[in-house]
Amino acid sequence: MRLIPVLLLFLLAFSCGAPSGDNAPAAEEDTGTFQAARVNGKWTADPSTAEELRGLHYTIENFTLLNKKKFENLKAYEEFALLLRNHVDRINKYNRLGKEAEQELFLRLEPLKKEIEVIGGSSVEQSRISLKKINGIMNGIDSLYIY
Repeated sequence: MRLIPVLLLFLLAFSCGAPSGDNAPAAEEDTGTFQAARVNGKWTADPSTAEELRGLHYTIENFTLLNKKKFENLKAYEEFALLLRNHVDRINKYNRLGKEAEQELFLRLEPLKKEIEVIGGSSVEQSRISLKKINGIMNGIDSLYIY
């Protein structure tokens, strides 16, 4: 039982290398402009968005791998939901994709937001199902953006 907090700390340390808080880059401070473009059917991403999408991807991947080891419990799912919520909030706050690419990303993130609420809920079985859905949603985002 003492292994779960250690694993969550490990997950947090390796998946949250993305900017947060006062250290996060602000769009106003950036003097360069970025315009997302389609390259081979995928949108390019600005550095801040790319960093958050990578962090989101690895957070989901790491938790899924840890979950396969059967360390699952409601507290772990709640912490995972918090990590996901933080990534989504930072994507919303710091992205500079441009209108069309941003709208498409936000459309892809909407189902993820709904699943975050489910996975942080009060049922391990529902959280387990939600984790599979979250992996599918992330695969869709991965197939649409270059980061």
